[in-house]
Amino acid sequence: MTKPDPIAAEPFARARGLAAVGGALMLGVAALLWGRRGFVSAAAGSLLSFANVWALERFGQRAVEQAAVSGAGAVAAPLTAALSAKTVVLLTAAWVLVRTGGLDPLPFGLGFMVSIFSLLGAGLWAARRAE
Repeated sequence: MTKPDPIAAEPFARARGLAAVGGALMLGVAALLWGRRGFVSAAAGSLLSFANVWALERFGQRAVEQAAVSGAGAVAAPLTAALSAKTVVLLTAAWVLVRTGGLDPLPFGLGFMVSIFSLLGAGLWAARRAE
């Protein structure tokens, strides 16, 4: 197994950091706007968001390792299947938590969106550094 490239892994590490900061900010905002119930809902959404960032990091690392050994073409189909399965599991978990867990959809959704902004921010940061 090859060692992960620290330069290529940097956006993932930055995304984790941004997700932690964004999740904490979202918890504070939800607590102020919606009280305890909003805080709990945003916390559940943020936890799913962290799980999403973690899974994307793992899939990315494995894809890079496999591409180094067997070529990029051999990685596309398994990576697509893994990402599809992750999305189905993530969205099903979100639906179940909101539908049966009694969570408020708005604070939950705001917490859930932390991963989007953290991944976007990490990608933009890496692109800016590459210039």
